[in-house]
Amino acid sequence: MYQVAAQCGGLPLVLCVVGSAMSAKEDPGLWLNAINRLKKSKVHNNLDTDEEVYQCLKYSFDNLANDGLRGCLLLCSLWAQNESIPKEQLIQWCIGLGFSEASDGFEGGEEMIHCLLDASLLEKKGRKVVEMHYVIRDMALWFL
Repeated sequence: MYQVAAQCGGLPLVLCVVGSAMSAKEDPGLWLNAINRLKKSKVHNNLDTDEEVYQCLKYSFDNLANDGLRGCLLLCSLWAQNESIPKEQLIQWCIGLGFSEASDGFEGGEEMIHCLLDASLLEKKGRKVVEMHYVIRDMALWFL
């Protein structure tokens, strides 16, 4: 656990996001894999560049369960920085772009949002809105 935290450079957001990605992992092999992936991302105790931070956060992005969740997160980055994202509108876009099945309706979209909240990639700002931390948004835009 300490080795994973050390690879996060002591940045609270990075620790939180990577910690969320690792929280359910009990197998020591998965932890060793995470350490190796973080080391390969050139992240050290002193994160010098935005790219190094993004590479570390990318671990959590890559760890999402499916492409629908990754697409939903990338979609969130298209809202302006510090702008609230209406859940209903986000779900409609996710269904329209095929990230969530129309047959799942809003329940499937809500589940996607909860997964991204649990992964600390989105922040809950109210019953009907979420927000994306500007560093997470920048990372997502860096992927695009």
